[in-house]
Amino acid sequence: MYACAAKSDDEYAVIVTHFNDDDNAEPKKAEIDLVNIGGEKGTDIELFILDETHDCESVGKVTCYGERLTLELNFPNFTSYLIKLKRK
Repeated sequence: MYACAAKSDDEYAVIVTHFNDDDNAEPKKAEIDLVNIGGEKGTDIELFILDETHDCESVGKVTCYGERLTLELNFPNFTSYLIKLKRK
């Protein structure tokens, strides 16, 4: 699994992918902890998936007011998730 992140003043993005040259590689499960994200007015979080049947489709939105959010995601081989965060 691989991950990459970027940020600006009030927006953040994280992409996590499972890639293995073996087409028969088993899916992986991951817990992604987002910490210190709530902010005073909350943070909007949107999750997108890119795989053989989804072309960066939005699969969920939530506003986080706490300081921590854990995402539990299943990663079949050749699957990527993009997590976008925007402070209000």
